[in-house]
Amino acid sequence: MTERRKSCLEAWQEIDLQNVQLSLDEQASKIADFREACHLSRRELAAATKTFKKLPNVRDAPEESVIKAKLPKLLREYQEEVDRLTQRAKFSENCFSLFI
Repeated sequence: MTERRKSCLEAWQEIDLQNVQLSLDEQASKIADFREACHLSRRELAAATKTFKKLPNVRDAPEESVIKAKLPKLLREYQEEVDRLTQRAKFSENCFSLFI
């Protein structure tokens, strides 16, 4: 085997393409799972927002009203969605940064 062929073979072995491919497949699967979960979550959040908007004016409602009881839950759902999207973005960025 020539020196050049040896050098190429060593480079391919060093890259360990088979394990890189397995790692990429796992990461792609997780990204797809995150995407699907975020899609479903956004649908649920949109439905909750639509329901909330149909309630009477929040400012005019008495303190013990149903509206004021539901507002903290809706805000918490928005914060959870932001957290999920942040987690998804960080995971994707981390996967990308492994290859640069």
